[in-house]
Amino acid sequence: MKKLSIDSYFLIYVVKSINYFLCKLQNLKKRFSLIFVVKNILRLLVLVLLNLLVILNSDDLRVDQLLNDLNLLTNIQDHDLFSIYLFISFSVTILTLIMIYFLKPFIEVYLMYYLRFSFYFLINLVSISTIYIVLRIIGYSRLYLLMYLLFSSFFLYISDKKFKLIK
Repeated sequence: MKKLSIDSYFLIYVVKSINYFLCKLQNLKKRFSLIFVVKNILRLLVLVLLNLLVILNSDDLRVDQLLNDLNLLTNIQDHDLFSIYLFISFSVTILTLIMIYFLKPFIEVYLMYYLRFSFYFLINLVSISTIYIVLRIIGYSRLYLLMYLLFSSFFLYISDKKFKLIK
């Protein structure tokens, strides 16, 4: 039997990925069912709430750099801090949901079945650290951040299981 080169394996992977996405496009109507919409709205609300709890319970949180950057575009006053906090929370949540949506097909079946919680933990960690670094948020409570990572991963894990049972 002839051994396949690395390029052949890559080509096979690309073809399988394209085939997967074409199948997903055919099932687009089923994908945006009521259950899918409810699940994602629930995930959005709970993750925003959890992230707001981290931000509001952090005593030394500073968003001065973000305010300075936004003042170049708009005139945001210091009393509009809650809207800034909402913007940060929505940014983290949207990035989390986008990463879950796009990375799910590329994860091995074994990993998704046996290590799903760690997958959600990694997605949450990457998304919150990315947004906090890009927006230059400093002074957040590490304890509340760790609690956010655990609770949000647990919630995503449970919501995924519960909505699969409904389907």
